[in-house]
Amino acid sequence: RFFGGFLQSARDTMREDGMLPGIIPTDVWGYDWGNGPVSEGVIYEMPWQIYRYTGDPTQLITCLPYYLKSLASFKTRENAQGFCDHGLIDWIPPQFPAESTVPRPMVAGSLVIHLMEIACEAARLAGEAQTYEKLRQEYETYRRRYMDAFLDESGRCVMDHQTPVAMIIAFHLYDELEPLKQQLKALVEKADFHGDCGMVGIRRL
Repeated sequence: RFFGGFLQSARDTMREDGMLPGIIPTDVWGYDWGNGPVSEGVIYEMPWQIYRYTGDPTQLITCLPYYLKSLASFKTRENAQGFCDHGLIDWIPPQFPAESTVPRPMVAGSLVIHLMEIACEAARLAGEAQTYEKLRQEYETYRRRYMDAFLDESGRCVMDHQTPVAMIIAFHLYDELEPLKQQLKALVEKADFHGDCGMVGIRRL
């Protein structure tokens, strides 16, 4: 019930353009800083975890119209490559107060793909076949675009950093897993078996 109340606040806080703030609830703060897929993903992730742990799809189905608005909002915040380039990056890395060196489109782009997958599942559970097919096609297109941009010919991530490699593995943004496994293994060993990532990367690591 607590999570349901929070999600109602999230839905109430979403602007007409589909943007959520960096904190919920709020009146005006957080729409221009502190949000993006890193923060706005809560409206997807929380219903998804409720469904995973309880089997109750109610919150996913209830949030589906908001997912459609949210995904449309992310499109308005894309860079020239077609990846969301807004909001927080891999927040609070070990070298804080220096910022993470992982580019925002690399972090936000992979998160948007993950959120699109959750939206697909919400549409399937809601019995919205046309919406599901449309979302699934958009998901596959975005996923392939991301892989083409951030994986090299050997199947490794083009950036040798724990966060993007871990996120690519966690969100299944690859054709072959083995090159990424070896890359991540080497990165963890290089860091003396420490996490070298912020709050976004550490969840996936």
